[in-house]
Amino acid sequence: MKLYAIGDIHGCLDALEALLQSVDPQPDDTVVFLGDYIDRGPDSRRLLDWLCSDLPFNTTFLRGNHEIMMMESRQNPMLFLDWLLCGGQATLESYGWNGQLKWAGLVPDQHWNFLETTHSYLETDDFILVHANAIPTLDMARH
Repeated sequence: MKLYAIGDIHGCLDALEALLQSVDPQPDDTVVFLGDYIDRGPDSRRLLDWLCSDLPFNTTFLRGNHEIMMMESRQNPMLFLDWLLCGGQATLESYGWNGQLKWAGLVPDQHWNFLETTHSYLETDDFILVHANAIPTLDMARH
């Protein structure tokens, strides 16, 4: 059994598929996706569809700062422009966004559910996996 960690896909499904084809994870292997599934690249919607599918190996999905920005923008419109400037526009365009203010409904419930159920970190016997940073003085579950 092998453990693979892949981060910062940023809406690039073709690159992810090429990477996975080269490492060829087996059904008993685990692939930990470290977050930043969305933004910047052209295929955020298609990538989330793919991540939500029945993948042929074990998976754990962590949350990156880009997913946090998207989810916080849905709850707090004041953060929306910041997210757009950090790549959110590419994500929204992958959902057919044309500038409307009520954008959250363009994202399927399955994708919102996926994003909301991602984890902050994964701890194994040998590793602690996070998206970008672990602060030793803070409780892992709180950041």
